[in-house]
Amino acid sequence: MLVQKEAQVLMPAKNLLHLILSAILLATIFCLVLSYVTSRQLIKPIRELGNMIHSTALSTLDENQQAKPGKTFAELEELSQAFTTMSRNLKSSMDELLDTRAQELKSRSLALQSQINPHFYYNTLSSIIILAESKQTEEVITLCRSLTRIMRYITDTSHAPVTLREEINYVQQYLYCMKVRHQENLDYTIAIDESILDVPVPKLIIQPIVENALKYGTNCRPPWHISIRSIVTQDFWKIEIRDSGDGFSQNALEQIRRHMETADAKPGLPEMNINGLGLLNVYIRWKLYCREQILFTFGNTPDHHGLVTIGRYTEKDEGIT
Repeated sequence: MLVQKEAQVLMPAKNLLHLILSAILLATIFCLVLSYVTSRQLIKPIRELGNMIHSTALSTLDENQQAKPGKTFAELEELSQAFTTMSRNLKSSMDELLDTRAQELKSRSLALQSQINPHFYYNTLSSIIILAESKQTEEVITLCRSLTRIMRYITDTSHAPVTLREEINYVQQYLYCMKVRHQENLDYTIAIDESILDVPVPKLIIQPIVENALKYGTNCRPPWHISIRSIVTQDFWKIEIRDSGDGFSQNALEQIRRHMETADAKPGLPEMNINGLGLLNVYIRWKLYCREQILFTFGNTPDHHGLVTIGRYTEKDEGIT
């Protein structure tokens, strides 16, 4: 009989066990390192692609076309290429859309500029005839000059905004012509702060409100009065156009609010019915110009006269004092 110690008998098994455990440990370490390296290579391009997507905006579409995540995996490279192509197509489409809308806005603005109540011309010409028959030569000359300035201002097809000074000068010429027509029945005052006279505004943005005030502010017994004044603060500037008429009816207020809510709810460029220079057209044009800085209100004063306010919240870099 051969007798051996247990440790000696089990030695090969223990060695094999140690070898297996060592192999398993090495395999585990290798898998962990491989997983770490692979995850790093996978996470980095995904994170870069995610940052590109989060930072995507109209102003950064061209930048996203240049920034591409690393070429690690074919699927990620394909995804990156698809995103770059989408950015390029989106940029091209937005440029075309913005250009189309700009052209449409220019066309509608020109149409709005060309829309002026023909009765104004008829009444002004009638006033000129009456003054000429009365041999009031100086008044005829002054009125003709005012009418010439009005027509030159309206027929100017330039798309660039005008200054508030130019718009107020035009309104003053318009009111002078109306004053000649109505004589002592109509009076008006204009008081605009010098600090905002050089602020750019769309052409024919104040005059339609004044025309509307004259149209509905003279539906009562004379004398009639039109007041145009400005209010300037650190946060905004605005111009109030006030008449001495009977003010807006409740039905008119609700109708205007409903049309404005409809225009606000429509995405993109709102529809504008070119059937006169009413408050809705002025509101839509002013909103397109000012965007989120728009200031526009309408209603009645405590003494039940019509009041429309148009203005803009002031940006820090505008330098209005």
